[in-house]
Amino acid sequence: MRSEINNALFSNLNDAVIEKMITAYSRHNLMMQVRSLGGAMSRVASDATAFAHRDSKVMVLMPVFMPEDTMEEAIQKILQPWREIATDATGAYVNFFSRVTDRERAASYPPSTYSRLVAIKHRYDPDNIFNQNLNIKPQP
Repeated sequence: MRSEINNALFSNLNDAVIEKMITAYSRHNLMMQVRSLGGAMSRVASDATAFAHRDSKVMVLMPVFMPEDTMEEAIQKILQPWREIATDATGAYVNFFSRVTDRERAASYPPSTYSRLVAIKHRYDPDNIFNQNLNIKPQP
């Protein structure tokens, strides 16, 4: 079984986002998890760690399970309802993606955060030895 996992952060769940979630569930039987955020997480400065979306109030996660041999075109079609939900997102949490493309990286790291991480990577790992994670490449 193959899984594709996505997430999005929201300042609140407005009617438009809720409608998209209901549609994704009712038409496609997609599972979603809604997590309430805030508390201690929101009391840390947004530039204190790599996770900058400290003011987010809600996280929505959506895992999709499919046969291992599902073709990429079919996967993209399956993920379309998720993309519609995520259009209203204010960010994402990089560790809750099954794969990270430029789209997910941009959602996870605001430009100032990403620049800071690239500079740190360049200083402490310029040869990109530690690259088996959701990699940030060192750039001068």
